[in-house]
Amino acid sequence: MLALVCRRMVGSLHVLPYPATCPRSARIFAAVLISVSAGCATSRPAVPQASSRLSAARQKVVDQARRETACDKLTVASLHFDCDQVGFVRAAFWAAPIDLFAPEVASDQSLDGIAILFRTAGVRHALHQETPRIGDLVFFDRDGTAADLYPTQVGIVDGMQGDGTAAVIGWFAAGPRHIVMNVRQPDEAARDDGTEINTRLADAAESTAGRLVRAFANPYGD
Repeated sequence: MLALVCRRMVGSLHVLPYPATCPRSARIFAAVLISVSAGCATSRPAVPQASSRLSAARQKVVDQARRETACDKLTVASLHFDCDQVGFVRAAFWAAPIDLFAPEVASDQSLDGIAILFRTAGVRHALHQETPRIGDLVFFDRDGTAADLYPTQVGIVDGMQGDGTAAVIGWFAAGPRHIVMNVRQPDEAARDDGTEINTRLADAAESTAGRLVRAFANPYGD
């Protein structure tokens, strides 16, 4: 469990395939223990995994996420979600239907939305650092040297390529869109042919999406 949320001392986290240790591990792990106790881009990378291989719940989540191109699209079953990164993923999962907020975690008024998401994933033993599957959540840190207790960005894995490049859909700085990430090659922004494999999420040099991944989460239990 500790390896799921631990950052390497150099400031970057490789959630797969490298378990890591670091000085901040106790702080992050404590957060999980406390929980246990208490408009979209018009293009996305080609994905070899066919939709027919997805479970019904995963298919509903990614289908809903792809429809969420503006604030007025974040209404599911008559419930409207906030126009931000947390509202985006909650609305997508509500279509499954899966509530990403555990009541015992959401009742803590000191937590913001993404902290509730992350701690809920911990409570439900959903965090992992395996190769993500389409429909999984992915949590990102602010930058490669941030000391935040919780991640600062979240998205949904929407496609996988054979080299480990994943398409991620979510509500980012410019609104709902797709980005790409590759945790196997976190330092590379693009292939030799110019194809992007890691979107830059911040101004820092170490801000490729692959470097900023904190952890993945499987809320489906499959």
